[in-house]
Amino acid sequence: MNLSVEPADAERLRKWVEGLGESTVCIAMHRNADPDALASALGVKEILQSLTIKKNILVLTSEGLEQASKKLLEALAPQAKVINDNPSKCDATVIVDTSTPQQLNRLSSLLSKPYVVIDHHEVNDLVEGADVSIHRPSAASTSELVAELMMYLKVRPDSRILTFLIAGVLYDTRILRLASPETFAVMAWLTENGGDYRQALNILTLREVSRSEVIARLKGLSRTGLYRLNKEAILAVTCIGAHESAVLKALIDAGADVAIAVAKRPNATRITIRISQSFLKKFGDEPIASNLALHLARELGGSGGGHAGAAGALINSRVSPKQILKTIARFFARKGYSIGILEEGRWMEECE
Repeated sequence: MNLSVEPADAERLRKWVEGLGESTVCIAMHRNADPDALASALGVKEILQSLTIKKNILVLTSEGLEQASKKLLEALAPQAKVINDNPSKCDATVIVDTSTPQQLNRLSSLLSKPYVVIDHHEVNDLVEGADVSIHRPSAASTSELVAELMMYLKVRPDSRILTFLIAGVLYDTRILRLASPETFAVMAWLTENGGDYRQALNILTLREVSRSEVIARLKGLSRTGLYRLNKEAILAVTCIGAHESAVLKALIDAGADVAIAVAKRPNATRITIRISQSFLKKFGDEPIASNLALHLARELGGSGGGHAGAAGALINSRVSPKQILKTIARFFARKGYSIGILEEGRWMEECE
């Protein structure tokens, strides 16, 4: 069975933990942590606890948890304590599913202390300063990497944590649509050791949609501008400040090839990107969404990254919608696509 993690990775992690003495070790996730990030963090906590009984272990997040993460936590690990923005007690940190300091937000102060990176994003800006780096873009989720570390270190956590890791894999692979052979091997190990696939799937898919999410979807759709990429693809751009993932999923499901949500912030602009599977095929192995996010970050000033089909950029200023659209147009022009207006919508007006 081919895995992304190697035995040497697990051994480096073991030695790093053993060298910390009785330090307080923190596990940090990106802002608004999704199920893959939270599952990875709780899985790493199990690993650390198996390697030592002397250290204090804290799980930290910045700007809270996604709604799906909250539901999983309530169902599978209600006793788990996740602390919001309190890095002062940390002597060392394991950073999971996070690729830039900006994603850590106020937790970025942890980068001045010893840290480990475990991540699967295409590009990771945290790797260079890490004591140990387990950065594998080939993996479909960070939960897979954590499960593989458990295999090598012979960690057998509670079945609920295994179920949590299954949910993390399901979430980041879009219910296995983006799964690789490695993903199925990891899923087999998780279920064989007590993880409940059906329970994880039910929690993720049989959820009640909040009224705020319904309103965000409707607002996002009503504001959408539609653009033609040559004559073969459709770019949809909207302005919405909450539930961007749900809005973009609705746009992709409706037929958009590229869906982008722009969110205004007091001194920043957040841009979230999704690419349809059919459009991805035109670019082969190129991580098109991640590259677009990096392009926006470089051109407009900020940070960005992600995966082939899903990515985001955080711009360090308020940027005009026209400037954003021009920057997107320059990116696709280099790929041989020109942008034409189908329906301008109200997104520019809302995001001005």
